[in-house]
Amino acid sequence: MKVFVRFNSNHGFPVEVDSDTSIFQLKEVVARRQGVPADQLCVIFAGKELRNDWTVQSCDLDQQSIVHIVLRPRRKGPEGHSPRPAWGRSDREPESLTRVDLSSSVLPADSVGLAVILQDGEESGASSARRPAGRPTYNSFYVYCKGPCQGVQPGKLRVRCSTCQQATLTLAQGPSCWEDVLIPNRMSGECQSPNCPGTRAEFFFKCGAHPTSDKETSVALNLITTNSRDISCITCTDISKILV
Repeated sequence: MKVFVRFNSNHGFPVEVDSDTSIFQLKEVVARRQGVPADQLCVIFAGKELRNDWTVQSCDLDQQSIVHIVLRPRRKGPEGHSPRPAWGRSDREPESLTRVDLSSSVLPADSVGLAVILQDGEESGASSARRPAGRPTYNSFYVYCKGPCQGVQPGKLRVRCSTCQQATLTLAQGPSCWEDVLIPNRMSGECQSPNCPGTRAEFFFKCGAHPTSDKETSVALNLITTNSRDISCITCTDISKILV
């Protein structure tokens, strides 16, 4: 499959990869093309710097996904050459935006009837938590695509630097509720673009039903959420995949 690489936020080009291609192998391809050292490249996708030993599949890269790769030269410091530190680096790294689920933040947990249903569904939720890690089997977001689809479609959450408007910002931590996504400058991180001092995140949504460019965005429908906990309707007892 093909992924599109934007190098130093200047130009883009396609790169052929397999699902088991490692991120370092992707770096090597780009390094040969650009004539730069592979170990000085930083691969960013969906608000997260991707590790060398991760694979295309484990990073949730799809056909024609756009990844940003920036040259991060080693800097001289008191102890010699050292790479630029990543923002918010800790033992627990922020979750990728491809696996963020904000549905729990819009469910009315203070409703007595719903609270009973959620309590009854704890066992099924626990079994879901024991599933192997990977991409969710449901769509976390929905958008209105005003482009070729002209309708409601599954959406993709992405983030960019509010200063330079490039998708090269790595988040200090991922969003936990819709307010984190919708309120400007609420979340922070570090922009990896050369010479950009940006630290504020700007979230946006893209249509997940067709390939999109960096500038194509869609309106988020935050009142439509996925029934990830299989909650049954109080009236008809049916279980719908989507809750409105």
